Amino acid sequence: MLRTTLGLFALLASSAVLAESRNPILTETWSLTVGGYDLDAQAAVTTQSSVFNQRKFKIDLDDLGLETDVSTYWIDAKWQPFERWSFLLEYFSYSENASRGSQFSDSYEFTFKNKVFKGKAGINTGLSSQFDVDIYSLSAAYRIFDNQKAAIDIGVGLHIMDIGLSLSGRADAYLNDAVLADEANSESETLLAPLPNIMVYGAYAFNQQWAVNARIGWLSMNYDEYSGDLLRANTSLEYRPIKNLGLGIGYNFSELDVTRDQSLHSERFDLNFSGPLFYLKGGF
Repeated sequence: MLRTTLGLFALLASSAVLAESRNPILTETWSLTVGGYDLDAQAAVTTQSSVFNQRKFKIDLDDLGLETDVSTYWIDAKWQPFERWSFLLEYFSYSENASRGSQFSDSYEFTFKNKVFKGKAGINTGLSSQFDVDIYSLSAAYRIFDNQKAAIDIGVGLHIMDIGLSLSGRADAYLNDAVLADEANSESETLLAPLPNIMVYGAYAFNQQWAVNARIGWLSMNYDEYSGDLLRANTSLEYRPIKNLGLGIGYNFSELDVTRDQSLHSERFDLNFSGPLFYLKGGF
């Protein structure tokens, strides 16, 4: 009996030592990450007009003067209350605005929904644009592989995308193919799309201080009035100067095409956000 008891204590002690020697990225119950992206952002918006025989018009946002090299932020939280189950919440935000006016030497004309925004070179007809993207991701993941140095989780969840574009400037408004007004005007388009996703998360620890992370998410589906394709992938190298603090650098790739088709109207957003990332993580 004494030998059995001593053997049990030895086993528990050795397990505790092994757990303590693992990189915290593999064992922590809570973590909160705040990071930044330096993105090459490419985007286009296609809208359907109800006055031009239901034609669809596409605007590349760089034609509006919007910057393609932008810096933005993201927040990521993880909770692992059970040995193999974890829950993840992520928020990403991107916002950009621009103005075109007499400082531009070229003329422009953009058809957006039911209005035609236009300007001539050398004439002060300003065009202001605002583009906003907010993405929320909520996932539940199950750990399918776990050893002393590596872990792999697979999860399902929901991406909620809140996307909007607004234009303000001098525009022609039409009625029955005739110009109703040529005046200062504005138009906007928004889309709020909840789309499910499949995610795979992986981590490999070289030692207690250094580890690599990777994740990939994919979606291609049609339901109700929505259709969409989503691909997100990133990888990072993380350093733990102390147990509860992590510093990371890496690269992110995100590509999203989402369409909402209605009986009299449709809109499509094509987004591509790629670039380096960096972050600060706290965990325990």
